Amino acid sequence: MEFDVTLTRDLVPVLAHDPWLNETLCTTADGASLSGRVFIQDLTLQELQEGYRCGGVENSDAPDAEVVPDTLMTLDEVLDALVAAPEMLVHIDLKCEPELTPSAEAFAEQILGRWQARGLPNPMYVDSGLPAVLEAFRARGPVTTALSWPWFPAGGSPTSIVIEHEMLTRLGLDDMVAAATRAGSDGVVIPYQMADQHLVKRAHHEGLQVQVFSPNSRELLEYFCDWPVDVLITDFPEEASCLR
Repeated sequence: MEFDVTLTRDLVPVLAHDPWLNETLCTTADGASLSGRVFIQDLTLQELQEGYRCGGVENSDAPDAEVVPDTLMTLDEVLDALVAAPEMLVHIDLKCEPELTPSAEAFAEQILGRWQARGLPNPMYVDSGLPAVLEAFRARGPVTTALSWPWFPAGGSPTSIVIEHEMLTRLGLDDMVAAATRAGSDGVVIPYQMADQHLVKRAHHEGLQVQVFSPNSRELLEYFCDWPVDVLITDFPEEASCLR
């Protein structure tokens, strides 16, 4: 199970893909559209849950989906649910960014503190595109870390970032193995568009785990099922024979 986490103003971890509320999927509690970005770090958990709802907006890409407005889920709620699934691998994508969120140290204290207090047996790792964030977690560890490469800053263009780093790799100026080694991480998380079998083998030779995200079609999943990767991150695991 992979999910993204950021912190409220009172340092409560909540599940959110970006440091702000999604302007398409979220509204105020009374159903009004958001007027600009609402940063989660500017709201306490109480203000967030009393003032906003997400998921209650119809989406033309999912016409049969049930539309249910709800508050953002907290990490504590996830940890409560994990008691019933002790074998589940947990992957926490840390949405920690300078100026847009609380500090890396706050993330490490709040997330690892809650995890360690529960004593859950689940295998777990955290990932970030910022080495300093991973270092803050290791300082509080022990914890398995993975470098998300390349780094996709919130609001950035994923396509432009992938193209830039693909060129750097082809020119021999950087690659995921070198980046993960510099970061001191245990593994690397890469978009499937940048996956290269030669780099994957190099990563394994250096003792790094390799996770690939997010091949979501049956064809892509079957293709990567034959690769020597450690984890496939997908929205549709039922479409891949190797994940059934």
